[in-house]
Amino acid sequence: MPHHRFATFRPALLALLAGSVLLAYAALPVRAATMVVRGSMDSLIDFSMEKTIQSADVTNTFYLSFVEPKTSQSPTFGQEVRDFRLAFDPTPNNRKTYTDKRGNEVLEFRWDKPPRTIKAQVSFKAANTTTLHTLQSDAPFPMQSINGEPAEYLAGSEQVQKDDARIVALAATLTTGADTEFEAVQRISEWVVDNVRYVNPSERHDALYSLESGKGNCQNYSHLAAALMRASGIPVRIVNGFTLDEPFDVTLISGVVRSRMGLGRHSWIEVWFPDLGWAPFNPQNTAMFVANRFIRVEVGLDNKETVSDGKIRWVVGDRSRRPSVQENITSDFGRDTVSLAGQEEQSGPRQRLMRPEVHSEVAVRTPTPVKPVPAAPTPAARPTEPKPEQKPTPQPVTKPGVRPQQQPSPKPSPKPTPEPARNATALLPKVPTGSQLVYGNLEFPENVDFATYAEAPTGTGNVLTLTRNFMVETAEYVTTHLRQYAQTFEVTHPMALRDISLALHRYGGEGMLWLDLMRDAGGKPGDLIATSEFVPVDSISLRPGYRWASFAFASSEAQLAPGRYWIGLGYTGDPILNWYYTYGKPVGPPDGTRFRDALVSDWGGALNYEFNYRIRGTAR
Repeated sequence: MPHHRFATFRPALLALLAGSVLLAYAALPVRAATMVVRGSMDSLIDFSMEKTIQSADVTNTFYLSFVEPKTSQSPTFGQEVRDFRLAFDPTPNNRKTYTDKRGNEVLEFRWDKPPRTIKAQVSFKAANTTTLHTLQSDAPFPMQSINGEPAEYLAGSEQVQKDDARIVALAATLTTGADTEFEAVQRISEWVVDNVRYVNPSERHDALYSLESGKGNCQNYSHLAAALMRASGIPVRIVNGFTLDEPFDVTLISGVVRSRMGLGRHSWIEVWFPDLGWAPFNPQNTAMFVANRFIRVEVGLDNKETVSDGKIRWVVGDRSRRPSVQENITSDFGRDTVSLAGQEEQSGPRQRLMRPEVHSEVAVRTPTPVKPVPAAPTPAARPTEPKPEQKPTPQPVTKPGVRPQQQPSPKPSPKPTPEPARNATALLPKVPTGSQLVYGNLEFPENVDFATYAEAPTGTGNVLTLTRNFMVETAEYVTTHLRQYAQTFEVTHPMALRDISLALHRYGGEGMLWLDLMRDAGGKPGDLIATSEFVPVDSISLRPGYRWASFAFASSEAQLAPGRYWIGLGYTGDPILNWYYTYGKPVGPPDGTRFRDALVSDWGGALNYEFNYRIRGTAR
């Protein structure tokens, strides 16, 4: 049986302070993560979605609607839709087609005496392009008179609370001193990507929830970004559609950054520029563009308005019952040409945010001092790390994307002196010997069956409505023979490692699993420190969903001093295992998740997501 060494790992944040369990935070280095990207993506995609509705409890009329995706073009993203088809089993009794007030083409179907099972299939071809070249936008900020359709997208809503005092105050703070619309939008985008942590499912989906909790899913990112921009007088519309799980690479001088989204429904935004039109943003990680792995379907004021695609309504005598719904999405890339190169900038957010080059020219004026930008509110249960008092140093206002010749000619300034390295443990509370330590990227939808997950229906009387959900399975197939993965974590107190757990799901196969613990070697996996006990592959459940799979370590081998480490998954046999991941980097640094292809020794590839993992041990 072949033997394979395989690495996949995660940066360390700490978990929870409850009883004897210590919650601490890894003090990983912070650096700017703006990436300016240039190049193109050109793909021809065969898209298909089959929706199966088990409606045994439905006793009367049943409705199902879809939105036909349109051919569209923006400054950076283009979508051409061909051969759109709908097929049903059984055939509906009636069909109605109409255009809603946002311009979406809605097709609604009715069954008068619904059978136990209804199947619907949507299929089409999408010729998608993403073109990233230098954009020029001279739109001033604050924006002048806005009329027509863009003006409609300045309004607030139940989920986009743009008139709330907290939203208004934060928007004003973020945009103070901005001369151009692009600069204002970029500041807001950077704040959102740094101060919202991705979780799914989210308790609520509105902008204020994300502002208060600092977390949310794709709907929350879209609603909060839209609220802050609309509060600043910038039109924003919400877009619903799908993301495809085909990865793409951006080549840097230091290596490759690989990006990937989950296969499923997604929410993002489009921002209106008077001189560019509607520009797409994915508030989780891109500005001024989205990858051509996005399928654009429906637009609206918020995600309570963009509900027609995949919506079902039914009349039932007992409202405590409802039909079960399952969506299966497939995509085949018949053509896929990607050529993207990136350059990392020294200024910007902590979390990675990609954008094209943008030149934003305005008449030079005396900069207005920028107010300090607050971070997202921290949940009460999450202690903050004490920081030494420090007098603020006045900084000049930086205008993203402004050409050098458009700014006053400053006197040459010396290169900044790097700050001395901070002792991570010096700022943390003392930990009694024997205390239980827990580190990790701990939040994920445990035991959720993504194929059948649905939120509660809404409605009055005996007419109920069930809309699409954004529960997307984000996981990497980590037992492929062609690629290895690695994830860093940091220990802030001396500890005896007890076990490491991964959020895994098994689809099949047999063999043995183990974890390798490795030293850090200049930001990449280094020498082997210890190996966990072996775990049989068949001990990992085949049930739908993800859950913790634990790997024990002998404490005599894994005595860890404060510092940075890497963990890797090894296996024998032919297991088919997925490891769940979280969008962005909720715990570790932008370059803390790496990969390498087979027979390549250097861990030069970086990933834009973070696996879910848990590290437990005792303080020494």
